[in-house]
Amino acid sequence: MTLRFRFSRIWHHPMGLLALAVLLFVGLGSIGMYALESDHDISSWPDAIWYSFVTMTTVGYGDLFPKTGMGRALGIVLMVLGVGVLGMFTANVASLLVEKAMNKDEGLEQIDDINHYLVCGWNSRAEQVVDELVHRLHGVTTVVVVADIEHTPVHHHSVRFVQGDSTDERVLRRANVHKAKAALILSADTKGSSADASAVLTVLTIESINSDVYTCVELQDETNAQHCRRANADEILVSGHMTSKLLASSILDPGSAQVLSELATGSVGNSLYRTPVAPDLVGSGFDEALALFRDRHNAVLLAVQHQGRLLINPKSHTMATGDHLFVIAERPPKS
Repeated sequence: MTLRFRFSRIWHHPMGLLALAVLLFVGLGSIGMYALESDHDISSWPDAIWYSFVTMTTVGYGDLFPKTGMGRALGIVLMVLGVGVLGMFTANVASLLVEKAMNKDEGLEQIDDINHYLVCGWNSRAEQVVDELVHRLHGVTTVVVVADIEHTPVHHHSVRFVQGDSTDERVLRRANVHKAKAALILSADTKGSSADASAVLTVLTIESINSDVYTCVELQDETNAQHCRRANADEILVSGHMTSKLLASSILDPGSAQVLSELATGSVGNSLYRTPVAPDLVGSGFDEALALFRDRHNAVLLAVQHQGRLLINPKSHTMATGDHLFVIAERPPKS
């Protein structure tokens, strides 16, 4: 970007014009005051600049003041016109700050974060989902909520909001989906196929913009899972299906629901973490890795993700480069 282009942008922006006007008033006032009062109190350039600035801001310390009639006339001009220009400048600054805060609250700003997480849609479970993400990410990585609601639903420094329909490509581009790390698509609370249809369409739109984004979609009807697979969703969760299995397990194996709940909640006790296989574990067997994780991290190795396949407690598996391990631990294991 050339200096001429930058100056042109400043010149055509109201704030730039006002800032230049303030500098012009201070500059011309300083030159005039030094020319008229150099034989009196205002005898140096720093004094002239100081007097012009404090006069424009109506501070008026009284440490310096003009003695000649022309100098006092110039001081009056600085007071009247300078205060007006400076007042317009500060009013515009305040207006911009208020507008930015309103745009943030109403989800109208452009997201410029990278490697962030998207939560598309808003339902009765969404707030808990966002709270869990914020906790697991330690408030460092940004979570962007994309939803067709009026105001930001979560007030946290690491949560941003984009208002609009998550099936709209323009809205997703405002959420900077092409630089996002993963996206969670929530199904609406409404009954019927329309809720799942919107979720499937959101997956399709995200994948068409950035196929590298890991997409996890929540569905209400398991029969719609095939449509998500065609849309290249990476992971599909059927909420009613999971709840029914959990309810059955809780009565057949008492306490299992509590165990699964703790593993899924990062704020309580042990949690389930996914970590890449360490270089020194490549070539070792599952049982050997299980013992090493217990000794090194006080963690339990549960499963291996190998070339897209999930192997839970395999009888035999040799660790390979690119594998990911699922472990139960109090904190994420360091590779």
